[in-house]
Amino acid sequence: MVEKMVSVVGPEALGGCLGEGSHPEPVRVLVVDDEDPVRFTMQKWLERGGFTVETGTGVAQAIERLQSSQHDVLVSNICMPGATGLDLLERLRAEGSTVEVVLVTGLADVETVLTAMRRGVFDLLIKPVTAEQLCGAVLRAARTKALKDGNRRYRERIEELLIRRTEEAREGESRLATIVAESLDGIVVSDRQGRILFLNPAAGRFLGKRIHEAHDLPLPKIVDGQTVREITLDRPGEPRRRLEVRVAVIRWARREAFLIVLRDVTALRRAAEERAQALERTLKALQNTAEALATAVEMRDPYTSGHQRRVTMLACAIHDEMGLPPDGREGLRIAAMIHDLGKLQVPTEILVKPARLTDLEYRILQGHSRAAYDILKGVDFPWPVARTVLQHHERLDGSGYPDGLSGDAILVEARILAVADVVEAMASHRPYRPALGLDAALAEVSDKAGTLYDADVVRACVAVFRDREFQWS
Repeated sequence: MVEKMVSVVGPEALGGCLGEGSHPEPVRVLVVDDEDPVRFTMQKWLERGGFTVETGTGVAQAIERLQSSQHDVLVSNICMPGATGLDLLERLRAEGSTVEVVLVTGLADVETVLTAMRRGVFDLLIKPVTAEQLCGAVLRAARTKALKDGNRRYRERIEELLIRRTEEAREGESRLATIVAESLDGIVVSDRQGRILFLNPAAGRFLGKRIHEAHDLPLPKIVDGQTVREITLDRPGEPRRRLEVRVAVIRWARREAFLIVLRDVTALRRAAEERAQALERTLKALQNTAEALATAVEMRDPYTSGHQRRVTMLACAIHDEMGLPPDGREGLRIAAMIHDLGKLQVPTEILVKPARLTDLEYRILQGHSRAAYDILKGVDFPWPVARTVLQHHERLDGSGYPDGLSGDAILVEARILAVADVVEAMASHRPYRPALGLDAALAEVSDKAGTLYDADVVRACVAVFRDREFQWS
């Protein structure tokens, strides 16, 4: 009977029946047949072909073997006592087994072939079977099994990845939803027609609306081409709110929409206003103090009464003509107003002496710049007032006092004050000489421009009188 099933082949025919590209791992095969010689022969052929083989005598034993260990290929006879190979195949597919099945039969009728195909057979071998046919069929079945297993594992990994990504996305959406819901900033999504598509709780509190009530809000006015702006909200019975509005264009439900973020800046603006008011009060106090000190100096030196005030007017006019930053103008004004503060320490007889001063008296008078600096240096001005007063007698070539500074080492405010001081002094009466006049004063600073005095300051000073028709009031 064995001879009817198989053709006898020599070892040379079996060596290499797996061929090129054989399965990289041992292929586990279960051979099921109720005839011992047939079962034994197929086992030997497959083992010589490099397969790992286990055997069974019938369907019941096959099921037991398949449940106890993993197999890649099942080779089973169809006709066996009791349950057939077709019954075994049907049960395996019903249970979802992935083992590939090769059936062997001597009855090649059409009905048997169709039944086997419907039940998922991999291959059907018709007796007599050769060793090469058997090994080839098992090898192809094993390769198919490996491909299916690989595809299944790939699908499982993709499904696992998709599940994980979906869970992460849901967690991210949940966290984002929590952040939006708990945000202190109002978040509104509006379409281009001003209809509200989304409103978080903070925005609802700011606007006094819920999402189903918010369609009458004038939000298109908020997004009139400005990305950042402020609006004022007045609601009956509530304090006025200042809201900073930021707008961005986004996609919402596949359409263009506006993301509008509302931040309550009421407290910030109130604090800024209070700081500005406090600064204004401080500046006013400084101005009043400077004027009081200027008055004190003039009371000790009545012959030069009004000098500091006139110097202040001219210095500010020069500053404006030069186009310097406006935030430094007030510091220059205060410095000019009290630039002779140090004369409070100069003896009155020197200040009002109708003749030229002696060398000693002149050195005493020169000390007034340092004396004023020592008084002012402890005052926390927002401008370099003390240094400006200290340097107003310094000259561009280093010939001035008290420190002999030159060039850019002298503050621009001090350079302006120096020119204004000289022009006013020469144009006005002094105890020791009559007024020299404005033309002489302008000629003096123009002749010394670039040596003693800053040339840009001198040009601005001349322009103030000649072009702007400046006059002392």
